[in-house]
Amino acid sequence: MSSQNRRSSVSASTFSSLAKRHASSSSSENLGKASAGLLPHLAKKRPALADVTNQRHPSQSVSHASVSVPKLVLQMESSVLNYLKFEMTAPTTKCFLRRFVRAAQGVNEEGSLLQLECLANYIAELSLLEYSMLCYAPSLIAASAIFLARYILLPSKSPWNSTLQHYTLYQPTDLYDCVKELHRLCLNSHSSSLPAIREKYSQHKYKLVAKKYCPPSIPTEYFHSVFN
Repeated sequence: MSSQNRRSSVSASTFSSLAKRHASSSSSENLGKASAGLLPHLAKKRPALADVTNQRHPSQSVSHASVSVPKLVLQMESSVLNYLKFEMTAPTTKCFLRRFVRAAQGVNEEGSLLQLECLANYIAELSLLEYSMLCYAPSLIAASAIFLARYILLPSKSPWNSTLQHYTLYQPTDLYDCVKELHRLCLNSHSSSLPAIREKYSQHKYKLVAKKYCPPSIPTEYFHSVFN
């Protein structure tokens, strides 16, 4: 093969290679541009809230043009709450304590109401560490904590009265077993292997209620029902 033919062959090969590279580069560039151009169209194809609502509830078809998004959200929230029958949370001892402490406010003639509240909360939290306390309803534990707290603060006076009975719906006889269990927890709190609650309520901001003297026994007559 002559040198001229070899040069022509090399030039053709080089040109072909460069052309392929250029084509490949152009294809990639065009593909990138095409992909970028598709993004706005893909974003527009997201289902609207009204579409989702209508798919979930075919019987409650709502016109997106006539109903605003906030109203659609409220309608969906209402559907969820109705399905759950508004049973979103379970009542805890803390919920009842807040109300019972307010009821005790009118009958707490002596001593600090804040001290009573802190002491009742301390007693109620001690029950969280005891598996055997699960057999008592949260409202019963709250009422019993109020009973025991009032007794610790003023042992010479009956801790229960008609006002507390009215708001808690518990008579003193109903509280007997639960109060006895809470009383035991208070007496044993000094030797408990879980001192966190006691240490918490030994602080000044909680009125040092964990350091209050707890009488070793509760007079039986305090549990007698004498109210109508």
